[in-house]
Amino acid sequence: MDLCDSSQNRLSESAQGILVSGRITKPGGSRGRIRGYTHIALLDGRGWVLGRHFAPLQGFSPSRTNSGQAGFATTIEPLPAGVMGIRVAYRAHG
Repeated sequence: MDLCDSSQNRLSESAQGILVSGRITKPGGSRGRIRGYTHIALLDGRGWVLGRHFAPLQGFSPSRTNSGQAGFATTIEPLPAGVMGIRVAYRAHG
């Protein structure tokens, strides 16, 4: 199974399911809180979406040197049959 679209994302398997986690970097080097969530799509071999999950951003601290980043993590269980890839995308709040 592949994890698509970012080198800052991680995928690990456990008895509880699949843990998808990673970091979102605020674009353009701007300051302030990163608003939004991550949209996680479970894909089959043709790229069709078999399932969707949403994970809120967490761990943001404006005083840290990496203040332009926030993390996310979610466990997907059970994993639908036929999943061949996972796509993670950032979605900003309107």
